[in-house]
Amino acid sequence: MRLACSSGTEGLRCVAFENTDGSTVIVYVNSGDKALETKIPAGDLKSYDVYTTDARHDLELTKSVENNTGGVLKAEPMSVVTVYSK
Repeated sequence: MRLACSSGTEGLRCVAFENTDGSTVIVYVNSGDKALETKIPAGDLKSYDVYTTDARHDLELTKSVENNTGGVLKAEPMSVVTVYSK
């Protein structure tokens, strides 16, 4: 099921889905020429993994968070960042 999603950051697009197994996937796309950041509020995703595709990474696990207390997600220029939460 598609979920409402907004990065709150101009130039950083996102789309989110809840899978049938209850997991959540959020995909952020930064097609610009500078890094952009967005917040991942505490409580929305208790734990999650971040996978990055850009000039240096090919869908590589770049971050794992347990017991999320609110964090910042950075999307490098010309990148796709996927957040997966069980």
